[in-house]
Amino acid sequence: MSTRRISAVNWRLGLWVLLAVSLASVPRLIGQEKGSGQKGGGDETGQYEVVLGWPEHPREGWVSGPVTGIFAESPDRVFFIQRGELKLPENDGRGRNAIPNPNPTFSTPARSATAAVGEVRREHYINVANRDGKIVESWTQWDKLWDGSRGPHHIKINPYDPEKHVWIIDDDLQQILEFTNDGKQLVKTIGERLVKGTDGNHFGRPTDIAWLPDGTFFITDGYINTRVLKYD
Repeated sequence: MSTRRISAVNWRLGLWVLLAVSLASVPRLIGQEKGSGQKGGGDETGQYEVVLGWPEHPREGWVSGPVTGIFAESPDRVFFIQRGELKLPENDGRGRNAIPNPNPTFSTPARSATAAVGEVRREHYINVANRDGKIVESWTQWDKLWDGSRGPHHIKINPYDPEKHVWIIDDDLQQILEFTNDGKQLVKTIGERLVKGTDGNHFGRPTDIAWLPDGTFFITDGYINTRVLKYD
């Protein structure tokens, strides 16, 4: 059999295999689509239902920019962080909450000013909602921390801390921030603002944090350094 003939047979065989795999996946995709928007979670989080309009926006008549983190301390105390907010024209819809990035990276490139529709305000970065989605706290006293930055990356509470301090991980600022639970005090800052590095007090876009019961904690660092740091 010639090389051309073998190539033709392989091409046809590959086409049939691709078609068979595609058809086999159709029932699964249809099932997923049928349940879409109703319940989700599956084995990862347990089933959940989508609640439209939760939470309310921190400022009436405005919409949140990108929401980058959420942490539920309790059903009536749910923290969420966002990267600013903007006022949308009436009847404008989904996908129009892009806010220009002051410090572009490979994963979050710069957007032109026209990407944002309406006035942009870099405010209300840290918020707390109750189970009904009502904003019960907004830590606007700390908004100045993100001057010249796009906003926080992640938010968590140490599960072993009786005082339930709130930790903010910011890959853009190159910092980890620890606040009291009521937001009145910034008790610890790890990292130098907007300065990258590879030692124990400098990061390359840190992303997350985890704790052990004895107080030891780990920081994943991150988009640039690709390492894990351990602190006591």
